[in-house]
Amino acid sequence: MHKGLHEPIISLSLWQKVQDKLDGNRNRPARSDLHEDFPLRNFVACDVCGGALTAGWSKGRSKHYGYYSCQARACNRYGKSIRKDDLEGDFAAWSRT
Repeated sequence: MHKGLHEPIISLSLWQKVQDKLDGNRNRPARSDLHEDFPLRNFVACDVCGGALTAGWSKGRSKHYGYYSCQARACNRYGKSIRKDDLEGDFAAWSRT
């Protein structure tokens, strides 16, 4: 590679990014939706529509409760929650077999 004498069309850093993508060396940012509280988030699929389940906490009177749910608006189970303990327990039992 040699430094040219003309005005570049693209910057050297942009050229390097394109070369890295073409070579398969992609630097992807860490996913912000992965959290140790919900290890099955976006891993377990809805049994009705096949979309990935999301998860979150709900606040009760004195405790917080974890739930997984389907967020596909066209799904019959849209907004219906599955208790965290139930889903993770069933998954653990299934994975042992």
